[in-house]
Amino acid sequence: MDKQPSRRLDHTRASSSAHDLVAVVVVAGVAELLAFLQPPIPTALQLVVFLPMLLFVPGYALVAALFPAAKKGPKETVGGGIDVFERLLLAVVVSVAVAVLSGVLLDWSRWLIDLRSVVLALLVPTVLGVVVAAVRRRSLPARERFDYGLAQRFGVNRWREAPRFSRVSNGLVVLAIVLVAASVVYVAATPPNAETPTEFYEVSIDESGNAVAGDYPTEFVRGEATTLHLRIDNHERETVRFAGVVQLQQVSEDGTVTRTATLSQFGREVPADARLVVDPTVTPPFTGERLRLTMLLYRGEVPENPTVDNAYREVHRWVSVNASG
Repeated sequence: MDKQPSRRLDHTRASSSAHDLVAVVVVAGVAELLAFLQPPIPTALQLVVFLPMLLFVPGYALVAALFPAAKKGPKETVGGGIDVFERLLLAVVVSVAVAVLSGVLLDWSRWLIDLRSVVLALLVPTVLGVVVAAVRRRSLPARERFDYGLAQRFGVNRWREAPRFSRVSNGLVVLAIVLVAASVVYVAATPPNAETPTEFYEVSIDESGNAVAGDYPTEFVRGEATTLHLRIDNHERETVRFAGVVQLQQVSEDGTVTRTATLSQFGREVPADARLVVDPTVTPPFTGERLRLTMLLYRGEVPENPTVDNAYREVHRWVSVNASG
């Protein structure tokens, strides 16, 4: 009996079984490149590019690593196959879990939680899942490997042959996933108010020149200059001129400001959806053990009497100023 057709079929399955993994790598790579693109891509395009990276890609890679086979065997074990509907459903669930865990880990780390750090964090489990999935699929006979095209056809046939109740319940699950994804898109695309929030916060610069959270100077010396680093993320959907002021305040126990010194002022134009780090230099004029270093941001110009109450954005922390180093 001629085995050539069977061999050709096995070869075709072996080559096509990696198409979904290649697609995952391409989507993740494009998302990573666009996340570091300057100036940033428009918000609407960000949703199209980064939403799959957030809600589907890492989960699909990890599910592919866990289930390399094409279908369930008679004795189901970890690594046994699942159908295409189960695979897609698990991909969304696992992706959401990975995104939440990545956010928690970034919050604990020194990295800023922004688009670039989130995409980079999601890239790690994605690449790991793709590598493990490719190795595990390769270890299986070609006929047993998961292939999206074959799995899709098998899933359609199974859908048609399934009992009506099963089809309805599966349809409701798929509908629920679509509604959740649509809700996320709507919330991300629609600002809660007419005013879109702009972010203003202090950062520090590491040895590689990257802006990171933490390691802020807390000890100052009277009369000695220190450089701060303040980051502005413009989400106003238009170019905006921002102005800022840095103050050193002496605060009583009841919260009353008893003494204020203006240490620095700055003004910058920031394009829409752009980030900017300003580096004001401050020289404290008086000493104290618990002084409030206050950084105020305004749209337009700084008013004659800048305070926390009239600021557009405000950041502060407690520092000490010594008479000598």
